[in-house]
Order: sequence, then structure tokens, then C-alpha cells
Amino acid sequence: MDSPSTILIVDDEPSGRELLEDLLAPQGYRLAFASNGAEGLQKAVELTPDVILLDVMMPWMDGYEVCRKLRANPVLAEVPIILLTALDDRDSRIYGLEAGADEFLTKPIDRGELRTRVRTITRLNRYRRLHLERSKFDQIVESAPDGILIVDTDTTIGLTNPATYQMLRVAEPSLVGQKLVEFVAASHRQQFDEMLRTVLADATRVLALELELIRHSGEKFSAEISARYFSWDDRPAVQIHVRDVTTRKELEAQFLRAQRLQSIGTLVGGIAHDLNNVLTPVLVASQLLREGQTGAERNRLLATIERSAHRGAEIIRQILGFARGVEGAGHKVLQVRHLVSEMEKLVQDTFPRSIQIKARSKLGLWPVRGDATQLHQVLMNLCLNARDAMPEGGLLKIEAENFTVTEDLARAHPDAKMGHYVKLSVTDTGAGVPKEVLPKLFDPFFSTKEAGKGTGLGLTTATGIVKSHNGFVTVESEAGRGARFSVYLPADEQGEASVNELADHPLPQGQGELILVVDDEPSIVEIIQATLERFGYRVLTAADGAEAVALYAKHQPEISLVLTDAMMPFLDGPALVRALQKLNPNVRVMGMSGLMEVEKMEELFDATTLSFLVKPFNSAGLLKSLHQALSGMQPEIA
Repeated sequence: MDSPSTILIVDDEPSGRELLEDLLAPQGYRLAFASNGAEGLQKAVELTPDVILLDVMMPWMDGYEVCRKLRANPVLAEVPIILLTALDDRDSRIYGLEAGADEFLTKPIDRGELRTRVRTITRLNRYRRLHLERSKFDQIVESAPDGILIVDTDTTIGLTNPATYQMLRVAEPSLVGQKLVEFVAASHRQQFDEMLRTVLADATRVLALELELIRHSGEKFSAEISARYFSWDDRPAVQIHVRDVTTRKELEAQFLRAQRLQSIGTLVGGIAHDLNNVLTPVLVASQLLREGQTGAERNRLLATIERSAHRGAEIIRQILGFARGVEGAGHKVLQVRHLVSEMEKLVQDTFPRSIQIKARSKLGLWPVRGDATQLHQVLMNLCLNARDAMPEGGLLKIEAENFTVTEDLARAHPDAKMGHYVKLSVTDTGAGVPKEVLPKLFDPFFSTKEAGKGTGLGLTTATGIVKSHNGFVTVESEAGRGARFSVYLPADEQGEASVNELADHPLPQGQGELILVVDDEPSIVEIIQATLERFGYRVLTAADGAEAVALYAKHQPEISLVLTDAMMPFLDGPALVRALQKLNPNVRVMGMSGLMEVEKMEELFDATTLSFLVKPFNSAGLLKSLHQALSGMQPEIA
């Protein structure tokens, strides 16, 4: 219900004020009184009334002068003024209108006329104010850089602004009447529906989330969405605010990549040390094999070489994966124990030997949904902080366990919600953090390290990543007693994390198919040829793309598949594929590379290859992928 209109009565005669009060109070107006012009001006400034009833004949400052002063005030310039006067001549009325009055009532006042005039003028003034407020609102909405929409309970758009049309790349009249949910990416519609249901059920809630929207052209973009309850034409609706965060996400991705490379830089000494440890047994064992060994000794040396090669490949895989991880590739179901295991290997190999590493994942961990690269970065930031807190050495523990957030904890932490989580903890025995510093730890650019030793962005970045996974971070610490940082990630109890394991089956044999192997590294060509011939294939080899084209032209009817490296001089893998397709549009190609992610390889080869082999690969991976490609099965990435 609207609040009652306020009427200011300015009259120096108490009897005049009482008469007006008797006439207007029963009508439900809120009345205020002033006994002279100066007091009337002061009350008008305080109240900004809907109507002013102003007596003309007053001592010191008459009604005409009060009227002029009211009109000179920008805030009061539009407030309706009714002059009350015993003068009924034409000149007095003209003088009052020139002073700024809207109406005249002649004393003695007709009761019915007074009530009608006041009722009419208060309504007109209310409408005027509403129109002005609506005009200001329209200007704000029209000029807002972000999208603003009103949607009903089934997301049908009832109102929107130009920024929304520009954001979705649609013509202005065409959005109203469409369903906003149709512009939400399929993978995020459930979250969007849950948000709308929540705000419609609770008018006090304001919810926000980040999701993908789809432009009219089909292009996807990242957006921040906030929603609140809104009454639209007396029916429940939702007011939605949309912000395109594509540019921000790109900048965040660049920053995360730079920070990962900085983290790798701090570990480079340990990496070099560990790789030298890997290469030493390979070199020594190779020399011993040349000297001639017995069967048992020979097998032992070969096993040592194989273990060292696997260890070296794992170190390179971890470092490259961490350094060039792809942000925004979408969250996948993950097993946290794998994250803990990989981080344990990385810090074990690169941190000073004075720091003891202990990692533990409890049995039966729930899977989580997330970006493995980003979660690696969170753990890396926390582990690097722990290392820096223990310059003289100490104990670093990385632990994972299932955790249920109760109502009390959810109330205590603004980002926590009741439910099942997986808790990742990084604990050190270092210097700890004083209590007065704890609240500032997650602030941007705040650092407990010496000047030049830290950016103050590590924990801020980690917290931002965890929040983007709908999780939260806590810290427990005391000065001199170490610190424990805990990351809580929502459990995905319905998900099953994929585990890429080769089944222990006999390696597939070839049936005499002819394979063209193309690589500029002679040792790789030699070992692939030996492996394939050992398992029943025939092999042609080429050292570059140009030689491969010549061989394929000569032996095209016989060649079943081309196995080519991506990066070669003169004619690289993608160019070779295009050249072969001109000879045979149905040519079968398998790509391999040791430098790029599978997604980049697919883009480089223009998605024309059957599968990809990521170097280093073993004979099982090579033979299995080749068998699948030749048999028409969907190959796995090896």
C-alpha cells in the first residue's frame, strides 16, 4: 500500500491551521504545520511534501515571497503550492501565479472544493514523481553496460535493455517473448534452473553464478549471472543481471599461465637434479650392455633403463602439463587421490631434501568435478608457501579425506554450503602466521614474505580457483606452530573418474599390413620399425614429409596407414596430410608428437587423423592404437 501523502500547512492563524486539520485529517493525509514563512521554508526542506497549503497574508514574509523562495530551491521547485487568500481580485491571482503558485482557494474555504483540489493535485504530483523516477530508471537501464532482464517463472523475457541485445547479438525487438534458458549452454541449464527456483521460493535471496551463454550466432561466452525476486505486473518474476566476463577470463588465464611458469622457475634446480639422476643409470647401463653381459645381468640393466625412462617421462609430463595447462576446457570428474599422488611426486623430486614429504589419501574418496590443471595450481601454490615457511627444513603433509559440511560450518563460512565435500589439506611445521595477520592472508598483494620474495597473489589466485569450483578455503595457524590450509571441493558422488589403464592382455598382432612411418628422428623410426615388424606388420620409413609423399605415391595401393610426426622440417605432419589427401581422400593417418596437447594436435591436423600418440609412448600403446585404427574401432589416445 502506498504511504499517505504529506501536506504542509503554513498559516500564522491558529484557527486557520485547526480548520484545515479538521478538513484534511479524516482523509488520511499526513499533516505538518508552520506558523510563519521562515518556519514553512524550513519544514518544506525537511519533508519535501506532496502539497503545500500557503496563506498569503502573513507578517514578516508573506505567502508570495515564500512561494518565490520555494520555487528557487531545485528540490522544491516542482512541489504543488495552493495559495489561500481572502483576496479575490484578478491582479492578486496573477501576482500569485507569477510567484509560482499552482492553485488559488479563496477564504472562506469551501470544504468540498478544498478536499477535491487537494486530492486531485496530490494524485497528479504522485504520478509526476513516479514518471520522473521511471524516466531516471529507464535511463539507467538503457545506458547500463551489463544486461538487465525481467523474466517470468518459465524464463520468458518480459523486459530487457540494449546491452542484452548487443551481448546476445540479436535485433532489439526479438528478445521479448523468448525464453532466456534457450540462451544458456546445455551443460549449465540445471544450475540456472536451480538458481531461479531458489530466488522464486525465497524473495530475500540474491544468488550469483558463472556460466556459459550462447549468442544468436551459436558462439559461447562466459557470463556472470545474478538473480533476485521481482514482482512484475503483480506476478512473481526474476530480475536478472548479466555481465560478459570473456575478457576477464582471458586475462585470468594469462595470469594463471604466467604464475604457473613462475612456479616452475622456482623448482628448476630440483628438476635439473632429478633429470640428471634419471639419465645417469641410463648412460651407465648402456655402457655396461656394450661390454657384454650374462642373460640375467642384461635383463636387470634393461629393466633399470626402462624404469629410468618412465621416471623421466613422468617428470616431463607433469612439468609440461602444469606449465601449459588449458584453462576453460571444462570441468571433468576427477579422483583427488591422483592429484595428491602427482603433487607428492613433483614436490618430492624438486623440494630440498631437508623437507620431509608425507602424502596420504583416505580410502573411498568421493570424486570431484573440476579442472585438473587449476587444482594442481592450487596445491602447488600451497606447497610452495609451505616450503618457503620452512627454510631450515621440516615436515610437509598433503592429505585428502571425505568431509561433510554441517549447518554450523556453513553459517561460519560465507562460501560454504551444507553437503559432502572432499577436503585437501597442506600442512607445514614452519614459522606459522600470527593471529592478527590471518584475516589478511587472502587479500590481493598481501604477503608475509620479504619484499621481492613474493607477489602476494598466490593465495588470492588459489582462492579464486577454488571458488570457481564452488568450494572454499580455510586456514589454521599460530605463530611458531606451522600452518594448515584446507581446500574443500564439492563431492560429485554420481560421477566416476576415468582412469586410463592398459588392460593386461596380449599385444595385438598385425596381419602383414604395410605401414608408412614418417619421422625426422632416426632413432624413433628405427625403434618403431623394429616393433611393428616384430608384431607382424610390414614397414616403409621416411625421414621427412617430402620423402613420404614420394613413397606413398609409389606404394599407395598397398599402404594401410601413415604414422607421422607433427613437427618435421620442410614438410610437417599437417602439410603432409593435406598432400596425401590430394592423392587419396580416404588416406588413413595417425599423428604423434612430444610437444603438444592432444587438443592442439587435433587443431593442427584439422581433425583428419584417426588418433594420436603422445611421446613418449611404449610398444603396448603403439600396437593397441594401431590395431584399433586399422580395425575401424574408435581409437584411444595413447
